[in-house]
Amino acid sequence: MAQAKTDPTRIDDPSKASSNWLSIVEDVFPRWRDRLGSSKDAKDELKALLCDPETRSAKRRVNASGEEIPSTSSFVDTWFWRDRARLLAVPDADGGGDHLVVEDSTDYVDVYLPDGHWEFYARVVDVERWERLSFPMIAASPPTPRKERKLAPKKKRRKTKQAPRAGAPEQHDWEEGKLFVMQEFKTRGNPLDKNNQTEGWKSISDVARLLIDHLEKLSKDGIGPEMSTARGKVSGWIKEFERKRS
Repeated sequence: MAQAKTDPTRIDDPSKASSNWLSIVEDVFPRWRDRLGSSKDAKDELKALLCDPETRSAKRRVNASGEEIPSTSSFVDTWFWRDRARLLAVPDADGGGDHLVVEDSTDYVDVYLPDGHWEFYARVVDVERWERLSFPMIAASPPTPRKERKLAPKKKRRKTKQAPRAGAPEQHDWEEGKLFVMQEFKTRGNPLDKNNQTEGWKSISDVARLLIDHLEKLSKDGIGPEMSTARGKVSGWIKEFERKRS
């Protein structure tokens, strides 16, 4: 307890001292991916960091507008990263660099929820410690978190402008996909509601897999959309479904 009181990076609410914390999705993963040259290496190194007993990590829940939901900030134990959390490097639908997704593999509930999602953080001091020990080439000139956040959207915008016209929205019949998914919601209910959950109907990913299978059967080449794209569509449709019910 005495050490905790003298540690300036230990805080009751991680969102109120952002200079001491880095988002593992928006800051650490892109930074390591770009400099290690591999999404898999960046993901594996990040997993090792979070499982390190010396690492301090935290989480908070934000609403659909990106604002923190009060009383949801808390620290995350290393056992969560070892035994429950799963890190996935998912290809970007617009052709940009892979992005990181965090899933709770025990309960199989996605961190993305109808009214927002969970954000996960690691202390700056722990990230820098890991960089010094594991790959000094990154620690030599680490960019600031704010610069990372500003650069990422610019890269995506350039990729989007250069992408061919035959992108995901034009390759797949999303109108038919939406009708299919909405009918499933009417029949089976919102899968994120525990009262409606059954085998294969517990998460956004479950619905996305059904959507992909449905669109694969309708496509001429038998190829369905990417999981990340399907998840994004399903997440929006769940919100729309809930708005219409309320």
